[in-house]
This record gives sequence, structure tokens and C-alpha cells, in this order.
Amino acid sequence: MSDEAERGKATADRIGELSQSDPRATDSDFAAMVRRVGVAMGAGGEDFMSAGAGLAEYLLSDRPIEAGERRLLALLVLGETRRAPSRPAANIARKADIVAAFRAAMAKGRLRKNVIADLSGQFGISRSSVEAYLKDAREREEMLAEMGRVYSKP
Repeated sequence: MSDEAERGKATADRIGELSQSDPRATDSDFAAMVRRVGVAMGAGGEDFMSAGAGLAEYLLSDRPIEAGERRLLALLVLGETRRAPSRPAANIARKADIVAAFRAAMAKGRLRKNVIADLSGQFGISRSSVEAYLKDAREREEMLAEMGRVYSKP
């Protein structure tokens, strides 16, 4: 690692320590703009011009920049806020499709681990996500059954 890279890493570490002492700096609209630019810097991120417009306008305005905001900018420049865009959560209908496909395959007598592996590949999600969807569906059904028992009593 070059001397400059080591300086950058040491600076990022120091900024991280300072940021922990002032948590308000990461909860602001400014912090959200910095994070958005950081995501755009990552692979597959948003168009940089769109992501950076709000931050650029803020920086060009007469608004003061606090110490915590300066630290966030420093982290951005050092590439420490760069990250991949988050994946959208699966919607309810998709989860229901996965659970229905699992039950249909199980009704045909297939092995559970094979069905989960197949669904993982078919829907492009991890095996643990398939397991989590099945667990959620089972818990929801148990809760509804319990509610039916409780509210059906005279």
C-alpha cells in the first residue's frame, strides 16, 4: 500500500471515530445526499449527475457546513461511502408464489432440500431467503389459526 493510501486509510479511520462521537451528523438530509452519491460511486449505481445534484446544490449554497458534514464529505472523497445499491425487498405476491411453488413440489413427494435449491435458482434468491419465506408463511398461518380458535369460541 502506498504512503498516500495509508494516509487515506488512517484519515478514514480517524473520521469514523469522530463520527461515532457525533451521531447526529449521520442522521441528516445532508448525510442522505452523501450516501446517495456513495451508492452512485459503487458498481451498478445510479447516474452520478442525478445522485450528486442535491449535494452539489447544497455545497454551492450559502448554507454552513458543520464539522460532522465535513467528515462525511471527507469519507466520500476517500471512497469510504461507496457501496452497492440495496436490493429491493421481495413483494408479498412473489413470496406467496415461492411458498405455493414449494408446497406444490412437496405434494409431488420431492425432497425438501432439493425443492429449496430449485426455488432458489428459479427465483434468483438465496436458499436462506426461501427458508425465511416458508417460515414467515407458516408463522402467519399459525397466528391466523389461533385467532380463529380464540374468536370462534362462544
